Amino acid sequence: MVVAVECTPLVRRIVPQSSYPDTACLDGSPVVYYVRTPIQSNTKWIIFMEGGGWCYNADYCVGRAQSNLGSSLWTPTNMNFGPGIMDDNPAGNPDFFGWNYLWIKYCDGASWLGNLTAPYVHQGHPLYFRGLPNLVSTFNHLQATETAFRDASELVITGCSAGSLGVLLHCDRMKALMPESTKVRCLADAGFFMDFTTAPLSLPNNQDRRVFAAEVASFSKLQTGGKFESLPPACLAMVRESAARQNHATPEDWYHWCIFPAMLMHFITTPVFLVQETYDDWQMAQIWFTGGFGDVTPPSPYTNCAFNLGNCQLSCASQTPCASANTCDPNCQIYHKLQRYQNLTASAIQRSVDPHPQHGYFVTSCWTHCQVITRWGPNRGPTISGKRMHEVFGDWYFDRPNVAKRFMMGAYPYVSPPSTC
Repeated sequence: MVVAVECTPLVRRIVPQSSYPDTACLDGSPVVYYVRTPIQSNTKWIIFMEGGGWCYNADYCVGRAQSNLGSSLWTPTNMNFGPGIMDDNPAGNPDFFGWNYLWIKYCDGASWLGNLTAPYVHQGHPLYFRGLPNLVSTFNHLQATETAFRDASELVITGCSAGSLGVLLHCDRMKALMPESTKVRCLADAGFFMDFTTAPLSLPNNQDRRVFAAEVASFSKLQTGGKFESLPPACLAMVRESAARQNHATPEDWYHWCIFPAMLMHFITTPVFLVQETYDDWQMAQIWFTGGFGDVTPPSPYTNCAFNLGNCQLSCASQTPCASANTCDPNCQIYHKLQRYQNLTASAIQRSVDPHPQHGYFVTSCWTHCQVITRWGPNRGPTISGKRMHEVFGDWYFDRPNVAKRFMMGAYPYVSPPSTC
């Protein structure tokens, strides 16, 4: 049993716009981060990049700018952090307790991707798409004000959901902002967002899974002024080459491919460890099942299967996958849709990570979204072949000999390898 201990709160720090004039949240307010008062003799750091989705169009961003995901005006002066990789209790976080902890507040709406100098005005509301300078300036401000950060010997950069995507998008850039001697590793949790543009639309009620990719494409083009300078140059060069081969005159139409990790992972040189769910409940509700789980037919009780595969009829596994609504047993329709999602996600992770020996992963088939805060540590979270997430990451980070660095659950019912959620 892990015993909870009272942790020192993280204290808000403001990145001053007088010194960093190109920084701003969506509403124009200053960028903030939270840090536990650094132990000056400790040069080991963990940075957590906050998540919170994207705003996919200007209307949505105007509303978001009036919330704590688009403004710093409502941020408290202190924040507490709970269990997980920022747990200061050695019983709950044996490898990383006692490190200096930093929480980067998310307020740009696009995983720190935006890079527009002038505000974008929508219906009289100025919107500041400054994600990239916000991130770079946060690092610069830390180095100017925190000796323990400027002299960092080790740095783990992690995050959840949109924050995790930010980790992947900027892992190499953040490493370049640190001293060459600093050991930098990136831990991306639930950030492997899928582009299903080319996925077969053979399952019933999946007429348009392309909406998500189209929203990412259009909004990222707006956030960057169509230049996409926040993305890895090598990936953009590959897209240009692909466009030239296909006589496509405007390669910027395809630059958003480099936002999706299935492509992006091939161009990250800094070692990355993925924590991901192949039944990611956010992605299944928002992308795979268009319109959320409500498009499942018939309604209850079969809808319950979408929230827990244990409610599905396992006899469906032996039946032919549904080709259309007319040929599909409604008892099994949802089961096959879920298993198709799991298979596509697991395959994409393996194709994008396995060719690169510096990367590792702990991929579960659990029904969740984000785990390094809520399911980290001994006696917490899933197991694969008897190993827990924190153990596998520790083995990978410290390069412990004679242990595996990549673990992936099979599909439900988690028979091979033996696994638990």
